[in-house]
Amino acid sequence: MGEASASQLQIWQHGLPSLVTDIGWYATLPNDIVARVRRQHEIEDIREHLRRFLENPAPYHEIGRNGLRYVSEHHTVEAYVDALFQLLAAIPPDRTRTAVPWLSERAGQAMQPWFTEETASVSLPGVTRAISEVFDRRPA
Repeated sequence: MGEASASQLQIWQHGLPSLVTDIGWYATLPNDIVARVRRQHEIEDIREHLRRFLENPAPYHEIGRNGLRYVSEHHTVEAYVDALFQLLAAIPPDRTRTAVPWLSERAGQAMQPWFTEETASVSLPGVTRAISEVFDRRPA
């Protein structure tokens, strides 16, 4: 789902607090949904967070609840599909035909393990048709 770490999304989906090093995508997260660890002081900061958690876990429970709210508001299937459609709308119409085979190949590779050999030959062409239909119906 974009730049999000799958493991971070799972942590939030369970309402758990997490410690993150303040770099990359993690540096863009709101302060109330993660506990931050400075890159140059990781051991010291992790120890301090663990000490604080043992003394008073309530703020870390709050971070977990805030993370659950955040993931349910910002990392939904609907938000992902909306972002894909925004990207699709930005592609010049003459370029969409090159995108369909590329996306179909990527989707086929990702989905291949889900199917037996017999069902793949029946199911995966449907994925290509669906991708093509999305491009054919894209917003003008």
